[in-house]
Amino acid sequence: MMQKKKKKIGIITYWESNDNYGQQLQCWALQHYLRLHDFNVFLIRQYVWPPQKKCGIKRIKQWTKDIIASLFYATGLAYVPMINKHFAFCLDKEACRRKFPKFRKNYLHMSKVYNSPEKLKHNPPKADIYITGSDQVWNYTMPKEVLSNFFLQFGKEHVKRIAYAPSIGNVGFPEEIKDTIKSYLKDFSAISVRELSAVSVINELGYEASHVLDPTMLLQMKDYLRLAKGIIVKPSVFIYSINYTSEQDIPFQQIQSFAQEHVLPIVVTPGSGYVPAKELFDGVEYSYASIPKWIQHIAMAELVVTPSFHGIIFSILFHRPFIYTPIKGKHESSNVRVLDLLEELNLNERIWRDNGLSLKAFVDKRIDWEGVDYRLKELRESSVNYLERALVF
Repeated sequence: MMQKKKKKIGIITYWESNDNYGQQLQCWALQHYLRLHDFNVFLIRQYVWPPQKKCGIKRIKQWTKDIIASLFYATGLAYVPMINKHFAFCLDKEACRRKFPKFRKNYLHMSKVYNSPEKLKHNPPKADIYITGSDQVWNYTMPKEVLSNFFLQFGKEHVKRIAYAPSIGNVGFPEEIKDTIKSYLKDFSAISVRELSAVSVINELGYEASHVLDPTMLLQMKDYLRLAKGIIVKPSVFIYSINYTSEQDIPFQQIQSFAQEHVLPIVVTPGSGYVPAKELFDGVEYSYASIPKWIQHIAMAELVVTPSFHGIIFSILFHRPFIYTPIKGKHESSNVRVLDLLEELNLNERIWRDNGLSLKAFVDKRIDWEGVDYRLKELRESSVNYLERALVF
Protein backbone atom coordinates (compact mmCIF):
# COMPACT_ATOMS: atom_id res chain seq x y z
CA MET A 1 0.00 0.00 0.00
CA MET A 2 1.32 3.43 -0.91
CA GLN A 3 2.22 5.51 2.15
CA LYS A 4 0.18 8.67 2.52
CA LYS A 5 2.25 11.79 1.93
CA LYS A 6 2.72 13.94 5.02
CA LYS A 7 1.15 17.38 4.92
CA LYS A 8 3.79 20.11 4.77
CA ILE A 9 3.45 22.98 7.27
CA GLY A 10 5.42 26.22 7.27
CA ILE A 11 5.37 28.10 10.58
CA ILE A 12 6.25 31.78 10.75
CA THR A 13 7.21 33.19 14.13
CA TYR A 14 10.08 34.94 15.87
CA TRP A 15 13.27 32.89 15.71
CA GLU A 16 16.47 34.94 15.45
CA SER A 17 17.21 35.88 19.08
CA ASN A 18 20.40 34.68 20.72
CA ASP A 19 19.30 35.39 24.29
CA ASN A 20 15.50 35.13 24.55
CA TYR A 21 14.78 31.61 25.81
CA GLY A 22 11.00 31.76 25.57
CA GLN A 23 11.16 32.83 21.94
CA GLN A 24 13.25 29.81 20.99
CA LEU A 25 11.24 27.33 23.05
CA GLN A 26 7.83 28.40 21.71
CA CYS A 27 9.32 28.10 18.23
CA TRP A 28 10.58 24.57 18.95
CA ALA A 29 7.48 23.45 20.88
CA LEU A 30 4.91 23.93 18.11
CA GLN A 31 7.20 22.37 15.52
CA HIS A 32 7.95 19.43 17.84
CA TYR A 33 4.27 18.89 18.68
CA LEU A 34 3.25 18.82 15.00
CA ARG A 35 6.12 16.51 14.06
CA LEU A 36 4.99 14.11 16.80
CA HIS A 37 1.63 14.09 15.02
CA ASP A 38 3.16 13.14 11.68
CA PHE A 39 3.36 16.47 9.88
CA ASN A 40 6.33 17.65 7.83
CA VAL A 41 7.07 20.95 9.57
CA PHE A 42 9.57 23.73 9.00
CA LEU A 43 10.23 27.24 10.29
CA ILE A 44 9.91 30.16 7.86
CA ARG A 45 12.87 32.37 8.72
CA GLN A 46 11.88 35.98 8.18
CA TYR A 47 14.03 38.67 9.74
CA VAL A 48 11.94 41.11 11.77
CA TRP A 49 14.76 43.65 11.88
CA PRO A 50 17.04 42.85 8.90
CA PRO A 51 20.80 43.40 9.45
CA GLN A 52 21.95 46.84 8.35
CA LYS A 53 23.64 46.88 4.97
CA LYS A 54 27.20 48.17 4.76
CA CYS A 55 28.99 49.63 1.76
CA GLY A 56 32.45 49.40 0.22
CA ILE A 57 35.29 47.97 2.33
CA LYS A 58 32.99 47.66 5.36
CA ARG A 59 30.66 45.44 3.32
CA ILE A 60 33.53 43.19 2.20
CA LYS A 61 34.82 42.89 5.77
CA GLN A 62 31.34 42.05 7.09
CA TRP A 63 30.79 39.53 4.28
CA THR A 64 34.12 37.83 5.14
CA LYS A 65 33.29 37.73 8.87
CA ASP A 66 29.83 36.32 8.15
CA ILE A 67 31.28 33.50 6.05
CA ILE A 68 33.85 32.61 8.73
CA ALA A 69 31.28 32.80 11.52
CA SER A 70 28.78 30.65 9.58
CA LEU A 71 31.47 28.03 8.99
CA PHE A 72 32.43 27.85 12.66
CA TYR A 73 28.82 27.75 13.89
CA ALA A 74 27.91 25.08 11.31
CA THR A 75 30.80 22.81 12.34
CA GLY A 76 30.40 23.44 16.08
CA LEU A 77 33.94 24.84 16.36
CA ALA A 78 32.51 28.15 17.58
CA TYR A 79 31.78 26.50 20.93
CA VAL A 80 35.31 25.14 21.44
CA PRO A 81 36.94 27.61 23.88
CA MET A 82 40.33 27.87 22.16
CA ILE A 83 38.81 28.22 18.70
CA ASN A 84 36.35 30.75 20.07
CA LYS A 85 39.23 32.73 21.57
CA HIS A 86 41.19 32.91 18.31
CA PHE A 87 38.18 33.86 16.19
CA ALA A 88 36.54 36.26 18.64
CA PHE A 89 36.77 39.01 16.01
CA CYS A 90 34.06 37.34 13.91
CA LEU A 91 32.01 35.32 16.41
CA ASP A 92 29.11 36.63 18.47
CA LYS A 93 30.28 36.20 22.08
CA GLU A 94 26.73 35.90 23.45
CA ALA A 95 25.75 33.36 20.78
CA CYS A 96 28.82 31.30 21.64
CA ARG A 97 28.05 31.26 25.36
CA ARG A 98 24.35 30.48 25.06
CA LYS A 99 24.61 28.24 21.94
CA PHE A 100 21.28 29.34 20.45
CA PRO A 101 22.44 28.89 16.82
CA LYS A 102 23.55 25.35 17.74
CA PHE A 103 20.12 24.67 19.28
CA ARG A 104 18.39 25.85 16.10
CA LYS A 105 20.68 23.75 13.94
CA ASN A 106 20.13 20.62 16.04
CA TYR A 107 16.43 20.90 16.82
CA LEU A 108 14.65 23.01 14.19
CA HIS A 109 13.81 22.32 10.55
CA MET A 110 14.21 25.66 8.80
CA SER A 111 13.70 27.42 5.49
CA LYS A 112 16.34 29.63 3.99
CA VAL A 113 16.64 33.08 5.56
CA TYR A 114 14.51 35.81 3.98
CA ASN A 115 16.50 39.02 4.48
CA SER A 116 13.53 41.21 3.63
CA PRO A 117 9.74 40.82 3.79
CA GLU A 118 9.59 41.49 0.04
CA LYS A 119 11.73 38.42 -0.70
CA LEU A 120 9.33 36.22 1.27
CA LYS A 121 6.38 37.62 -0.68
CA HIS A 122 8.08 37.14 -4.06
CA ASN A 123 9.43 33.64 -3.43
CA PRO A 124 7.50 31.99 -0.56
CA PRO A 125 8.30 28.44 0.56
CA LYS A 126 5.94 25.74 -0.69
CA ALA A 127 3.59 24.21 1.87
CA ASP A 128 0.09 22.80 2.24
CA ILE A 129 -0.51 24.87 5.37
CA TYR A 130 0.93 28.09 6.75
CA ILE A 131 0.71 28.73 10.50
CA THR A 132 1.45 32.03 12.20
CA GLY A 133 2.30 32.03 15.89
CA SER A 134 3.02 32.00 18.72
CA ASP A 135 4.66 35.00 20.47
CA GLN A 136 3.87 38.65 19.73
CA VAL A 137 3.73 38.20 15.96
CA TRP A 138 0.62 40.40 15.71
CA ASN A 139 2.20 43.31 17.56
CA TYR A 140 1.34 46.31 15.36
CA THR A 141 4.49 48.23 16.39
CA MET A 142 6.74 46.23 14.03
CA PRO A 143 7.36 47.33 10.40
CA LYS A 144 4.12 47.04 8.40
CA GLU A 145 5.67 44.86 5.66
CA VAL A 146 6.90 42.40 8.29
CA LEU A 147 3.55 42.48 10.09
CA SER A 148 1.67 41.66 6.88
CA ASN A 149 3.80 38.51 6.49
CA PHE A 150 2.99 37.51 10.07
CA PHE A 151 -0.64 37.74 8.93
CA LEU A 152 0.32 35.28 6.15
CA GLN A 153 -0.04 37.72 3.27
CA PHE A 154 2.24 35.65 1.05
CA GLY A 155 2.01 32.40 -0.88
CA LYS A 156 -0.58 30.81 -3.17
CA GLU A 157 -4.26 31.38 -2.52
CA HIS A 158 -4.99 27.64 -2.09
CA VAL A 159 -2.60 27.25 0.88
CA LYS A 160 -4.52 26.85 4.13
CA ARG A 161 -3.81 29.63 6.64
CA ILE A 162 -4.09 29.09 10.40
CA ALA A 163 -3.32 31.29 13.41
CA TYR A 164 -2.08 29.36 16.42
CA ALA A 165 -1.74 31.45 19.59
CA PRO A 166 -0.38 34.71 18.17
CA SER A 167 -0.20 37.52 20.69
CA ILE A 168 -1.14 41.11 19.91
CA GLY A 169 1.19 42.23 22.68
CA ASN A 170 -1.03 45.23 23.48
CA VAL A 171 -4.62 45.90 24.49
CA GLY A 172 -5.77 46.10 20.86
CA PHE A 173 -5.15 47.57 17.41
CA PRO A 174 -5.17 51.34 16.73
CA GLU A 175 -8.22 52.57 14.87
CA GLU A 176 -6.21 53.59 11.81
CA ILE A 177 -5.04 50.02 11.02
CA LYS A 178 -8.20 48.07 11.89
CA ASP A 179 -9.44 47.93 8.30
CA THR A 180 -6.06 46.57 7.20
CA ILE A 181 -6.12 43.89 9.91
CA LYS A 182 -9.67 42.92 8.88
CA SER A 183 -8.52 42.43 5.29
CA TYR A 184 -5.69 40.19 6.49
CA LEU A 185 -7.94 38.04 8.67
CA LYS A 186 -10.33 37.14 5.86
CA ASP A 187 -7.70 34.77 4.43
CA PHE A 188 -7.62 32.56 7.54
CA SER A 189 -9.54 29.31 7.82
CA ALA A 190 -9.01 29.22 11.62
CA ILE A 191 -8.03 31.94 14.09
CA SER A 192 -6.87 31.54 17.66
CA VAL A 193 -5.04 33.88 20.04
CA ARG A 194 -2.86 33.32 23.07
CA GLU A 195 -4.43 35.77 25.51
CA LEU A 196 -8.05 35.53 26.61
CA SER A 197 -8.26 39.32 26.44
CA ALA A 198 -7.36 39.21 22.72
CA VAL A 199 -10.41 37.11 21.82
CA SER A 200 -12.70 40.14 22.12
CA VAL A 201 -10.24 42.23 20.07
CA ILE A 202 -10.60 39.82 17.13
CA ASN A 203 -14.35 39.44 17.69
CA GLU A 204 -14.79 43.20 17.44
CA LEU A 205 -13.17 43.06 14.00
CA GLY A 206 -15.91 40.66 12.89
CA TYR A 207 -14.07 37.35 13.18
CA GLU A 208 -14.40 34.41 15.54
CA ALA A 209 -11.30 33.60 17.58
CA SER A 210 -10.53 30.71 19.91
CA HIS A 211 -8.41 31.05 23.00
CA VAL A 212 -5.53 28.55 23.13
CA LEU A 213 -2.41 27.90 25.18
CA ASP A 214 1.06 28.99 24.21
CA PRO A 215 2.65 26.07 22.29
CA THR A 216 5.15 25.44 25.10
CA MET A 217 2.19 24.25 27.18
CA LEU A 218 1.04 21.74 24.58
CA LEU A 219 4.00 19.67 25.77
CA GLN A 220 4.70 18.34 29.24
CA MET A 221 7.57 18.27 31.69
CA LYS A 222 8.96 14.98 30.30
CA ASP A 223 9.36 16.52 26.83
CA TYR A 224 11.60 19.28 28.18
CA LEU A 225 13.56 16.93 30.44
CA ARG A 226 14.52 15.01 27.29
CA LEU A 227 15.90 18.26 25.86
CA ALA A 228 17.85 18.90 29.06
CA LYS A 229 19.05 15.32 29.53
CA GLY A 230 22.59 15.12 30.93
CA ILE A 231 22.68 18.77 32.07
CA ILE A 232 23.38 19.09 35.80
CA VAL A 233 22.83 22.27 37.80
CA LYS A 234 22.59 22.91 41.52
CA PRO A 235 19.45 24.06 43.37
CA SER A 236 19.24 27.86 43.54
CA VAL A 237 17.13 30.94 43.69
CA PHE A 238 16.88 31.50 39.94
CA ILE A 239 16.26 34.95 38.48
CA TYR A 240 15.47 35.08 34.78
CA SER A 241 16.28 38.74 34.34
CA ILE A 242 14.49 39.98 31.23
CA ASN A 243 12.98 43.47 30.93
CA TYR A 244 14.37 44.54 34.29
CA THR A 245 16.02 47.96 34.19
CA SER A 246 17.36 48.12 37.77
CA GLU A 247 17.76 46.15 40.98
CA GLN A 248 14.72 48.01 42.33
CA ASP A 249 12.42 46.15 39.94
CA ILE A 250 12.40 43.19 42.37
CA PRO A 251 12.61 42.76 46.18
CA PHE A 252 16.29 41.93 45.83
CA GLN A 253 17.35 42.40 49.45
CA GLN A 254 14.60 40.05 50.61
CA ILE A 255 15.63 37.55 47.94
CA GLN A 256 19.19 37.70 49.26
CA SER A 257 17.94 37.04 52.79
CA PHE A 258 15.83 34.11 51.60
CA ALA A 259 18.80 32.63 49.74
CA GLN A 260 21.10 33.01 52.76
CA GLU A 261 18.54 31.45 55.10
CA HIS A 262 18.16 28.42 52.81
CA VAL A 263 21.89 28.25 51.94
CA LEU A 264 21.21 28.71 48.24
CA PRO A 265 23.13 30.58 45.56
CA ILE A 266 21.32 33.25 43.55
CA VAL A 267 21.74 32.40 39.87
CA VAL A 268 20.82 35.04 37.30
CA THR A 269 20.38 34.56 33.56
CA PRO A 270 19.97 37.89 31.74
CA GLY A 271 17.92 37.96 28.55
CA SER A 272 16.80 40.54 26.02
CA GLY A 273 13.19 41.54 25.52
CA TYR A 274 12.08 45.14 25.34
CA VAL A 275 15.47 46.15 26.75
CA PRO A 276 18.92 44.57 26.16
CA ALA A 277 20.26 41.99 28.61
CA LYS A 278 22.24 43.54 31.48
CA GLU A 279 24.03 42.45 34.64
CA LEU A 280 22.03 44.41 37.23
CA PHE A 281 22.66 42.52 40.48
CA ASP A 282 25.71 42.27 42.72
CA GLY A 283 26.76 39.18 44.67
CA VAL A 284 25.09 36.66 42.34
CA GLU A 285 26.22 33.98 39.91
CA TYR A 286 25.57 34.86 36.29
CA SER A 287 24.72 31.96 34.00
CA TYR A 288 24.72 32.56 30.24
CA ALA A 289 23.02 29.22 29.86
CA SER A 290 22.27 27.14 26.81
CA ILE A 291 18.57 26.43 26.34
CA PRO A 292 18.77 22.95 27.95
CA LYS A 293 20.67 24.42 30.90
CA TRP A 294 18.11 27.23 31.30
CA ILE A 295 15.40 24.56 31.49
CA GLN A 296 17.35 22.77 34.22
CA HIS A 297 17.90 26.00 36.16
CA ILE A 298 14.11 26.29 36.46
CA ALA A 299 13.57 22.57 37.06
CA MET A 300 16.03 22.66 40.00
CA ALA A 301 15.12 26.08 41.43
CA GLU A 302 13.85 26.42 44.98
CA LEU A 303 12.40 29.77 43.87
CA VAL A 304 12.04 31.42 40.45
CA VAL A 305 11.79 35.21 40.16
CA THR A 306 10.96 36.70 36.75
CA PRO A 307 8.69 39.01 34.72
CA SER A 308 8.96 36.57 31.80
CA PHE A 309 5.85 34.91 30.36
CA HIS A 310 7.79 31.79 29.46
CA GLY A 311 9.76 31.87 32.71
CA ILE A 312 6.40 31.60 34.50
CA ILE A 313 5.18 28.87 32.12
CA PHE A 314 8.19 26.66 32.83
CA SER A 315 7.91 27.28 36.57
CA ILE A 316 4.33 26.00 36.33
CA LEU A 317 5.24 22.98 34.19
CA PHE A 318 7.97 22.00 36.68
CA HIS A 319 5.89 22.83 39.79
CA ARG A 320 8.47 25.29 41.08
CA PRO A 321 7.59 28.08 43.56
CA PHE A 322 7.73 31.36 41.67
CA ILE A 323 7.26 35.09 41.99
CA TYR A 324 5.91 37.03 39.04
CA THR A 325 7.23 40.60 39.08
CA PRO A 326 5.18 42.65 36.57
CA ILE A 327 6.98 44.84 34.03
CA LYS A 328 6.94 48.52 34.91
CA GLY A 329 6.94 51.62 32.73
CA LYS A 330 6.04 52.02 29.06
CA HIS A 331 5.83 48.28 28.40
CA GLU A 332 3.47 47.65 31.30
CA SER A 333 0.63 46.68 28.93
CA SER A 334 2.50 43.49 28.00
CA ASN A 335 1.82 42.12 31.50
CA VAL A 336 -1.63 41.09 30.25
CA ARG A 337 -0.30 37.82 28.79
CA VAL A 338 0.95 36.65 32.19
CA LEU A 339 -1.97 38.08 34.16
CA ASP A 340 -4.44 36.23 31.90
CA LEU A 341 -2.57 32.95 32.39
CA LEU A 342 -2.32 33.31 36.17
CA GLU A 343 -6.02 34.19 36.35
CA GLU A 344 -6.95 31.09 34.36
CA LEU A 345 -4.86 28.83 36.59
CA ASN A 346 -5.96 30.50 39.84
CA LEU A 347 -2.39 31.64 40.57
CA ASN A 348 -2.99 35.36 41.14
CA GLU A 349 -1.37 35.10 44.57
CA ARG A 350 2.01 34.62 42.84
CA ILE A 351 2.04 38.25 41.64
CA TRP A 352 4.40 40.51 43.59
CA ARG A 353 2.48 43.70 44.31
CA ASP A 354 4.76 45.73 46.62
CA ASN A 355 1.97 45.76 49.19
CA GLY A 356 4.10 45.29 52.30
CA LEU A 357 3.87 41.50 52.35
CA SER A 358 7.21 39.93 53.24
CA LEU A 359 8.84 37.67 50.71
CA LYS A 360 8.90 34.83 53.26
CA ALA A 361 5.13 35.05 53.78
CA PHE A 362 4.70 35.22 50.02
CA VAL A 363 6.84 32.14 49.34
CA ASP A 364 5.30 30.18 52.22
CA LYS A 365 1.88 30.28 50.53
CA ARG A 366 1.25 26.76 49.26
CA ILE A 367 0.49 26.31 45.55
CA ASP A 368 -2.33 23.89 44.78
CA TRP A 369 -0.47 22.06 42.02
CA GLU A 370 -3.18 19.42 41.71
CA GLY A 371 -5.74 22.11 40.94
CA VAL A 372 -3.34 23.85 38.54
CA ASP A 373 -2.69 20.61 36.67
CA TYR A 374 -6.41 19.84 36.41
CA ARG A 375 -7.17 23.25 34.87
CA LEU A 376 -4.09 23.06 32.63
CA LYS A 377 -5.24 19.66 31.36
CA GLU A 378 -8.61 21.17 30.38
CA LEU A 379 -6.96 24.09 28.59
CA ARG A 380 -4.50 21.78 26.84
CA GLU A 381 -7.31 19.53 25.58
CA SER A 382 -9.21 22.56 24.28
CA SER A 383 -6.09 23.85 22.50
CA VAL A 384 -5.34 20.46 20.96
CA ASN A 385 -8.95 20.15 19.76
CA TYR A 386 -8.70 23.56 18.07
CA LEU A 387 -5.48 22.59 16.34
CA GLU A 388 -6.81 19.22 15.18
CA ARG A 389 -9.93 20.83 13.72
CA ALA A 390 -7.93 23.58 12.06
CA LEU A 391 -5.54 21.16 10.35
CA VAL A 392 -8.27 19.04 8.75
CA PHE A 393 -8.71 19.51 5.00
